[in-house]
Amino acid sequence: MQKFISLLILAALLIFMPTLRAYDPPAKKASGAVIGTDASAINKNAVLQSMDNAKVYIDFDDIPVNLKCIQLMDRNGKVLFKDAVNDFPVNGLYEVDLTPYAGQEIILEVQSYTDSRFFHLGSLKP
Repeated sequence: MQKFISLLILAALLIFMPTLRAYDPPAKKASGAVIGTDASAINKNAVLQSMDNAKVYIDFDDIPVNLKCIQLMDRNGKVLFKDAVNDFPVNGLYEVDLTPYAGQEIILEVQSYTDSRFFHLGSLKP
């Protein structure tokens, strides 16, 4: 009887061990100007800039998580613009006008409830 129980435990370990090792929690990563936890959470392609860099568009349809807040910062971290977007439609397109911040290097922070992503937008010529 004891051998039978030992064989069952061994079989269970052999069956479930690959599943236990397959889980890999997301780690902090940095790639280029985009900093955050997982590229699939807030896709780099969900943030678009106009040809003249005067506007930035955030496509909520390409972001599979609910967003909490969007803010613009200068390179020193000073918040220039902040807007709560938790009640914005999940298939909406959010537009931010960058012309009031011409001549400053602008960083866009997109916050979900579990993560923040930073996008370097560069500077708009005055």
